[in-house]
Amino acid sequence: MGGCVYTEDGRRIDQSLTDRVWKIFREVEKELEDIVSENTDPSADVGRYMEDRLQERLGEFAPDHQRDIRALLNCMLNYLSFHTGEDLEKVSLKYIGCYRELDGKNVILPNGFRSIIDVIAQDLPPNTLRFNTKVEKISYHNTKTVTITCQTPSGKRTFETNHAIVTCSVGVLKSCHSEMFEPPLPAKKVKSIDAIGYGTVNKIFLKWKEPFWQRGEGRMKFAWKTRNTASRTSQWYKSLFGFDEILNNDCTLCGWIHGKAAEHLETLTDQEVMTQCVTLIRQFRGDPKIPAPTEILRSAWQTNEFTRGSYSFLSQMSSPEDIACLGKPLYVEEAPVVLFAGEATHPHFFSTTHGARESGIREAERLENFYQKQLRN
Repeated sequence: MGGCVYTEDGRRIDQSLTDRVWKIFREVEKELEDIVSENTDPSADVGRYMEDRLQERLGEFAPDHQRDIRALLNCMLNYLSFHTGEDLEKVSLKYIGCYRELDGKNVILPNGFRSIIDVIAQDLPPNTLRFNTKVEKISYHNTKTVTITCQTPSGKRTFETNHAIVTCSVGVLKSCHSEMFEPPLPAKKVKSIDAIGYGTVNKIFLKWKEPFWQRGEGRMKFAWKTRNTASRTSQWYKSLFGFDEILNNDCTLCGWIHGKAAEHLETLTDQEVMTQCVTLIRQFRGDPKIPAPTEILRSAWQTNEFTRGSYSFLSQMSSPEDIACLGKPLYVEEAPVVLFAGEATHPHFFSTTHGARESGIREAERLENFYQKQLRN
């Protein structure tokens, strides 16, 4: 865990202790990959498992370290929560091992994710991408033609196609599948949509006129004395993991927040968020003279009608079968007319961009195989 960890009384936790606790935390987190689903209670959650195992492992430390260790655990559990996408007590322990980490190290893109999209899009034929075109209805009646009704700046427009690959988020499907599809989706697919978890993770960018930190010292993590479980709205800031420096932007820090607290954040004004964040930074850094930021930019994935959240996870109500069901196409006379892709349809890389990409390739190959079979017949 990069950067420095600070307590709410303005004290930096000893780096050697942080490193030792982080090593144990990662070892316990690694255990999640080996959870045997057949032997696990369906109602068990990741939060309780992590708490119990970490208490077992960290009891060996000296008593005078226990207060800092508890604060470090609260910080690290916030880290795991924003990577998972939801408060940990809502995440299934039984099926947590379904998720797999991609081999290799993480890479920070100098120009952001937009650079990846630009590379993918550059080989598409002209006029392939249509912007400001909201899909409102996908009709797949008992014909091999799919009719897609869209709202454009100039009014409604329909498109007819042999196949449609639906890649909208689980959050969008949860909120409007009944209006989007005609006829309605099969009951089994609707049940899977309802069961799969879909969490919210938001970023908060704060910009200063001049950085108050030295390069490399802006990465700060917040270690609270107690874990925030009961008051994630009134004390939303306790779910804020910390702030990181931004590549090629020396005056800006980025904070991460997850779950119900992230959703509540979207109801607040920019000024309310900025004021609370600088109050936290001053408190944890122990420096009341840190200046206020001059600008704020933040995401709002839950209230965005085109996302309704950030990424998926397996809740206690869901299973790998729900992922498979969500990704199953709708057929008309053995032809896959409506197909489903997106991160939530990947059995192991759900919640990731690479999982979303692989799912799109999967559905394209499904259509390719369908037409190859047609040619052979």
